[in-house]
Amino acid sequence: MSLITRCLQRRLKILPRQYDAAMVEEKKKSPGDAFWVIFGTAIPILGAAGFAQFLAVGRAVPPVEMLDDAPPPPFWATEAFGWFAAAAVCAVLAVLFAVIAKVRESRKKGALERTNEELRTELEAANSEVDGAADARQEAVATARREQLIKLRDVFMRFASTTADMALQPLEERHGYLKMVANVAAEALAGMVGGRVHRPRAVVYLLYSDPTRMESIGHGGRGERPRPFEADTPRGDAALDFLDAKTTASYPNLDKVKPAGYEGTGSGYKTFISVPIWTANGVYGMVSLDAPKANSFDDGDVALTELTAELMSIPFEVGQDQDTPEPVDAE
Repeated sequence: MSLITRCLQRRLKILPRQYDAAMVEEKKKSPGDAFWVIFGTAIPILGAAGFAQFLAVGRAVPPVEMLDDAPPPPFWATEAFGWFAAAAVCAVLAVLFAVIAKVRESRKKGALERTNEELRTELEAANSEVDGAADARQEAVATARREQLIKLRDVFMRFASTTADMALQPLEERHGYLKMVANVAAEALAGMVGGRVHRPRAVVYLLYSDPTRMESIGHGGRGERPRPFEADTPRGDAALDFLDAKTTASYPNLDKVKPAGYEGTGSGYKTFISVPIWTANGVYGMVSLDAPKANSFDDGDVALTELTAELMSIPFEVGQDQDTPEPVDAE
């Protein structure tokens, strides 16, 4: 037995204990982690509260009384514009911090576990390769994380800006903006998973009450818009019951387990994730993500779909009025 082999064997006995200790240290909260825990929770809550408050104040501002024959001032010069602008800033901050905090938390665990497994495998080959491979992997993970966050920022900043524009529009014009926001969200979700999932499709649905049905208002990824879910049909009733439950549904392989009412004809997908869009005021619709290959999605994709549904609740709240469908009352 060579000296290198004996040293490697001894090293292999020591390194697992060292690595386990390092993992414990890694899991300890650093000041940066504490920052994101606090700000990732507080800023979205405060931003949403500020958004709702400023929006309510802006709506309550009485119209400017003008003297006879005097032209009305431009909208940007009115008191209401200042409140709407403050509401838009709050919405952008809430969305941005929610995106960064959510993705940072959901991706961190998966990246760390993958790094752990790969490092243990490489330790069995040669001691000289362990450090270089581990360093390269850590750098790759850090680079991928940075690129992921940058991509998330780019796609969801468009979502935030469109939502902010929507808040400044008259109530009768907001439904059109709602469809724009839904398309941005669906395209962003499909684009985020499209780098590693073959031909995904993301859909944002809106719940209508007369007649009761759920139709697509935003679509991203492969194929055409899906057909609506209609009440008094097995497929539609199952979807509406799912909304009432207000829980995430994830089916990795529809050939093995499928939901009630699933027909599986003409859809072209073998796995899907669905998340209801709801607030304390009621249920508005859902976000769905599917792919033609079973077991295409992981826990991170579930978290991204849930995040998209949470973010979509903001424009759905902003867009509600007597001319658009009312939310179903929360039980």
